[in-house]
Amino acid sequence: MMHSALIFAAFIPAQASWPSIVGYEPNTDVTQHNQIDLDQQALETALSNDDFDGAYRWYSVGGNSVKGSGENRTIQGFSTGAEPKMVGSKWMEIYARYWGSGSQMYDYADKWTTDACLGQGQFAGVVPVARKELCKKGSAYQNIWMYVIWEMQDAIDDCLNGDLSANG
Repeated sequence: MMHSALIFAAFIPAQASWPSIVGYEPNTDVTQHNQIDLDQQALETALSNDDFDGAYRWYSVGGNSVKGSGENRTIQGFSTGAEPKMVGSKWMEIYARYWGSGSQMYDYADKWTTDACLGQGQFAGVVPVARKELCKKGSAYQNIWMYVIWEMQDAIDDCLNGDLSANG
């Protein structure tokens, strides 16, 4: 009987010991990754106060999410760090070919968001109310969205390849 109980116990997943995130119980410590939301919130607060420079600082420098190296994780880094790690990813290739061009192919989201926040390049002369929306949406829906999609696809690939530790 004891032998059966031990075998059964081996198949029961361990309970997460990390803080719950809106009801989700992660199996690893993703607390620092999760803090990037605070940078997006600060960016949006700065924009609501017409502080485009402040919004750009939260986008490009961050301050709430820290990498294992001790450096700030930034929303901008999700785009500027796309090459080479996201190259070849199905959705990155689709988005990059649609939005990017030339040397800006894989960091298209950074070009969009930087131009919107700073009122330069493709968004030079655009009225502030439009720039606010372009900066906010570029940050959330181009930079963060693509990174989340890539992380999910990377996790699926790790499972399919039978190597859950290959987090690249």
